[in-house]
Amino acid sequence: MVHCAASNPNAKAKDIQEWFLRSVAKGGRGWSKGGYAEIIEWNGTLVKLYDDEVPTNGVKAYKGVSNSNTLHICLVGGRTEGEISKEQKATLEKRLLEKVEKYPHAKLLGHNQVAVKACPNFDVRRYSKSIGIEDKNIFWEDYYEIATKMKQIIDTI
Repeated sequence: MVHCAASNPNAKAKDIQEWFLRSVAKGGRGWSKGGYAEIIEWNGTLVKLYDDEVPTNGVKAYKGVSNSNTLHICLVGGRTEGEISKEQKATLEKRLLEKVEKYPHAKLLGHNQVAVKACPNFDVRRYSKSIGIEDKNIFWEDYYEIATKMKQIIDTI
């Protein structure tokens, strides 16, 4: 699952990781483990925080997608739509292709497909297609789209 940190592009992976682990009283999440297995910094540097087999705390469960079966990759930045550096794109492309090769039954998706969030501020489905990922390796459902349409219907009632 692809995420964005919604952070300043100059933020470092260690800062994001520390935020997850810092106590709530000190402005963090207070988690025992971070939210992402890997973080791609603005300059394209990949920071691997956990092995693939170690569940991280990236999402709440939704239709078979849960932390126990999902590898969370985060891009630093992403405060606005399309805020991703060319270096990050190159690293992300390489990682996603590697992960699909390593895990042939994997499904790639964005956080925004299973939560009412903008994260990662781009369409991972379209991006995955554009780098040559096969349809069978793309999670096509979109909870955010469904929730948005339902809200629009409810608002008209």
